[in-house]
Amino acid sequence: MRRSIVFAKDCLSLCEHWTWLLGYRRFQGIAAAQAITRLYGASRLFVNFFQPSFKLAEKHRQGAQVTKRYHPPQTPCERLLQAESIPDAAKSKLREVASILDPLKLLEEIRAVQAHLAALADGEQLPTPTPERPDLSAFVASLSSAWRGGEVRPTFSIEAKPRYLRSLQGVIQRAVAQTQEKTPQLSRSRLH
Repeated sequence: MRRSIVFAKDCLSLCEHWTWLLGYRRFQGIAAAQAITRLYGASRLFVNFFQPSFKLAEKHRQGAQVTKRYHPPQTPCERLLQAESIPDAAKSKLREVASILDPLKLLEEIRAVQAHLAALADGEQLPTPTPERPDLSAFVASLSSAWRGGEVRPTFSIEAKPRYLRSLQGVIQRAVAQTQEKTPQLSRSRLH
């Protein structure tokens, strides 16, 4: 199995799990590659240091019924700090990195890079970065009503913009014109 081939039959799960971050747009060029690298770096730090996840502790099968028990949710960093096989030097380095990171700043950077990528893919004007620090109290206050705004990712798009596709209306008009040329006895109303 070669995991580097993007569209091999057994590699789809390796590609699909990043669509929450990038969306389904088409990215081209060096600027997009650099932005994706920045996006992966920020999301890696956010997921590893601030996003807890469940891990399966045990699975018990009794006939057709499967009972699963999970460990309490923890971040990957917390799991590494609790592991006995990790040297103390590595644990102190992880604690140092965790103390420097700010989750709101990482989320802001992720959103800014997503907006940059969306603008690159759509051929629009690139957004200007905001130099001010994220406000924790404003962020927490906005959480109670954030669900009303819908999806907040800049890479999310309800309607895809037909950038590379031909207009369907133009295709239909050409087909009608060709049919009328071949069979002039048909009226225009019978073709529609």
